[in-house]
Amino acid sequence: MRILKGRGAISLSAIASTLLLAGATCLGIVLWTLVPALGARLGMTAFAGRAGAIAAILFAAAALVPTSRRLAGAGGTSLDAMAKTLTETASRATNMEMLALAQQSLDNNLQILEAELRQRGEPRVRDNALYYGDTRINDDTAIVDAVRARAGGTATIFLGDLRIATNVTKPDGSRATGTRLTAESVIDTVLHQGKAFRGEAEILGEAYYTIYEPVLSDGRVVGILYVGLRKAEFAARHGEGAGGTGADDPAAAIARALSALDRSARTQEEMARAAIVQRQEAEDLRRQHEARRQAQAAEQRQVVGDLSAALEHLAQGDLTRPIAAPFPPDYESLRLNYNSALHRLHDAIAEISSGVDSLREGSNGISSAADQLAHRTEQQAASLEETAAALNEITATVQATSAGASKARETVENTHADVERSGRTMSQAVSAMERIEASARQMEQIIGVIDEIAFQTNLLALNAGVEAARAGESGRGFAVVAQEVRALAQRAADAAREIRQLISGSNEQVALGASLVNQTGEALTKVVGQVGEIARLISEIASSAVEQANGLEEVNGAVNQMDQFTQQNAVMVEESNAASHAIRMEADRLSNKVSVFTVQAQASSSKDTAAA
Repeated sequence: MRILKGRGAISLSAIASTLLLAGATCLGIVLWTLVPALGARLGMTAFAGRAGAIAAILFAAAALVPTSRRLAGAGGTSLDAMAKTLTETASRATNMEMLALAQQSLDNNLQILEAELRQRGEPRVRDNALYYGDTRINDDTAIVDAVRARAGGTATIFLGDLRIATNVTKPDGSRATGTRLTAESVIDTVLHQGKAFRGEAEILGEAYYTIYEPVLSDGRVVGILYVGLRKAEFAARHGEGAGGTGADDPAAAIARALSALDRSARTQEEMARAAIVQRQEAEDLRRQHEARRQAQAAEQRQVVGDLSAALEHLAQGDLTRPIAAPFPPDYESLRLNYNSALHRLHDAIAEISSGVDSLREGSNGISSAADQLAHRTEQQAASLEETAAALNEITATVQATSAGASKARETVENTHADVERSGRTMSQAVSAMERIEASARQMEQIIGVIDEIAFQTNLLALNAGVEAARAGESGRGFAVVAQEVRALAQRAADAAREIRQLISGSNEQVALGASLVNQTGEALTKVVGQVGEIARLISEIASSAVEQANGLEEVNGAVNQMDQFTQQNAVMVEESNAASHAIRMEADRLSNKVSVFTVQAQASSSKDTAAA
């Protein structure tokens, strides 16, 4: 039965067949979409579910092939369109599956790359180079090559947008290290926004399935981790496309599309199994890294604990507690260095403690000696002051004696003139004898004074010589002066004795003259000679007195200078005493500081003990 007549007429059977084919096709698509989910709920794999869908679609297609051939003339146009639609759907589904599988594979590759880097430490930038922990990543191709060896594909590590380690090769076969990322969308997404980029990208003129992951350090993006699969190689390996154009028999085109879907399902199943294996490997690697991290953390806890305990003893001043338990090999040098430093610190503190004890003993001795020296210096200064005062008095006395001697000389000269005139009158002679007797007594007193002065000067010179001998080398000059003063004193004493003898003789003569007044005429001649001699002696006495006065002035000046030096020495001794007391106080303070450290009885300990 035909509904329309003419070239465009379609029979009811053709319409029914076309609707049946369309229904079968729609059913197949629905089964392709829903059966995997239903199979998953029933415990079936995606491959088994889609295999059932493909079988249903093939059964429907096989049943409709004869009908489609009968309708080739009348209904061919609608069947061709349906075949083309099914082919395009199969192609899009295959492309989407390939992209999903590629991203799944890239996820595994990225996990491997991150695990390789994470076991080295945290990322940081130093001196224009990227480091993970203490490992310098620039030009380190072992990591990216490990990704290719274990999972395939390409991998790159960027510092900013600069490739610093990569297994991507340039057309000449060399690595693309040192080249820069040019994809603006990737740069904007990853470097500027700090987000991951997933999808297709062009690398050195070729299309790749890619993942770009930002590398963060202290909250800022410092680089990029890249993993990728060359699109052409991946498509060739997994058979992209449904094949055919649908220009031939529509049933055949449908069959090819369904075959492509079938291949896609098998490929998906194979990739799923491969992904499971890769995930398992990544999980194994993660567990290995986690076990290694935990082992390292345990080693670090041991090291930190032992080192913390040792530092606690050190903080308490105990220098006798080296770390005895060996550290793990990676940290053993730390223990040896600590023990070596502790050993050197122990020896240094022991030496300082011993030196402080010696310094304290020495400072105590210096302080005691300084105290004694200060006391003696004060006594010496007081004695010198008294000596200077006595010398001033002696000098004044000697000067007075010198003046008296001069007067005595004048008196003797006058007496000599009177004696010459005494011959004229006896009374004048008696008077002269009386004056001579008085003068003799006065001279005897003066001679006694001179003798006393000579004795005191001699005693003073003797004491000065003793003090000069005690002063050692610095008192040698003063000893010479004291010796000279003593000699002068001795000469004065001798002269005084001679004068005393002469005066005694004069007194005898005066007494004789008194008893022999009547014989004065005869005695006057002798008296004149004796008076002349007396005048000479008195002149000598006057000269000696002047010399003594001059010498005493010099001695007085020297003693005054010594007194000044002694006063200055007393000040310096006081300063030295204060400095010695300050040194003793500093030694005590340093000893208190050092006493907080505990050291062994012996100052030195063996290096073997320090390194144990």
